[in-house]
Amino acid sequence: MKWTEGVTVKSRKYLSIQLVQSAAYFAREAGKREANNTPPSRPDYLEHQSYVIGAIWMATGFLEAHINELFSDAAECYMEHLNPLDKDVIDLLGRMWRRGIPKTARYRILEKYEVFLDLANRKGLDRRVAPYKDAQAMIDLRNTLMHYQPAWMPDGSTAPPQPTDVHRLETQLKGKFKKNPLAGVGSPFYPDKVLGYGCARWCVESSIRFVDEFCKGLGTRPTFDHVRATLGTE
Repeated sequence: MKWTEGVTVKSRKYLSIQLVQSAAYFAREAGKREANNTPPSRPDYLEHQSYVIGAIWMATGFLEAHINELFSDAAECYMEHLNPLDKDVIDLLGRMWRRGIPKTARYRILEKYEVFLDLANRKGLDRRVAPYKDAQAMIDLRNTLMHYQPAWMPDGSTAPPQPTDVHRLETQLKGKFKKNPLAGVGSPFYPDKVLGYGCARWCVESSIRFVDEFCKGLGTRPTFDHVRATLGTE
């Protein structure tokens, strides 16, 4: 009998890095479509909207993938991105993840970050201010787009809107970014004036700020640190 030896090589991929790079790319492309600030043709406008929505989706996906990856690292005792956490803390994080905490869908994205900090015995993030508040607003926007429901909204060309006419996202998002200049003058705030380069850029930068703040609290380096130069939105 002839014996042969083989070597198995494994690699570990962090999709969160690709997602945040994609989000930044989509934001830059949306910005290019607005550069002339003139009403585009129908095909151009659809392209512009695709880039904006893509940036929102990718930035939100980045947030969830990032925290899932850290919990998975703990469950598999992969230490590169978990230093300088104590071994007992990493063991606890891994055991909870294997039990489905906070792995299952009933845990919201930012709640997963809060659970991680609690288990690591670190100070929690302040929900009342940025970057937490901005990250939550971005997730709410993504969820509202994903589960979109049409609604009658005033076109802004006649009487001022009544309080009941204001979409709830307008309260959360107004003033956080430049409105979409390609939307018509009488277009409603949501979704027309929201879905522009300003929103795309804000989503990317808000997601990065949130993860940076989270990692600062842990005393760790973000997994995407080595590609930070590629995450510009201009």
